[in-house]
Amino acid sequence: MSEINTENNLKTFPQWLIIVSILSGISGLLLTIGLFTDFSWNSIWVNLIFPPTVGILGLVCFKASKPIAKTKRQKWYRGICCLPAMICGLPYFVVMIGAIFPPFILATGFWVTEEADRSIVQKSVSPDGSVVALVSYKPSGAYTSGLGSTELQLTYPNFPLVKRDLHKMGKTDSDTNRTNWIKWIDNNNIYIIDNQKTIEVGVVKFEIPQVLFVIFLGIAMLARLVVYVFTGS
Repeated sequence: MSEINTENNLKTFPQWLIIVSILSGISGLLLTIGLFTDFSWNSIWVNLIFPPTVGILGLVCFKASKPIAKTKRQKWYRGICCLPAMICGLPYFVVMIGAIFPPFILATGFWVTEEADRSIVQKSVSPDGSVVALVSYKPSGAYTSGLGSTELQLTYPNFPLVKRDLHKMGKTDSDTNRTNWIKWIDNNNIYIIDNQKTIEVGVVKFEIPQVLFVIFLGIAMLARLVVYVFTGS
């Protein structure tokens, strides 16, 4: 009986809406995993575009299915497929819109320039060959300072679309010819030479979404601007 009810519930949805709902549910799940773990897409530009796209897809799914979802089961389907995508993706859409307007557009320009100048300074394969550790360098701060920041990432030859962002290694000089930033101790541990620190890479860790920090920072900047406009200080 439950199978018949499920089939009847889905029959009331247009085929295009079923496809959009499935895409919204899957992309919302992937985005949720990416937000709360150190996993991300293996492209900075995909990471930039994917979250707001998922948010808009979830919103379209939610709005389009509202007049159709009548039964409790249909509303449950609607919530599962649409809400995670909306909750996780729409804040990124808001941030992206805000980033192209003053006073945030200057910071956006610096960020884009830094990411475009990012380069790989070391590539090291794990002992079993299943993981490739990458140390990337990007210039940051005043361009005359010669300083930049390095980050440690893991890529997987068998899953080339994803990577893990493990560790910000801190400020360093602009010696991009250097190749001895890290070394593998075993398949689960990497030693960072500058910090003399060993990090475990075999465990996926929980992370607080960075978009929350960006939103709080934006609110603080706007509040400071309002205070300056009205008080002059």
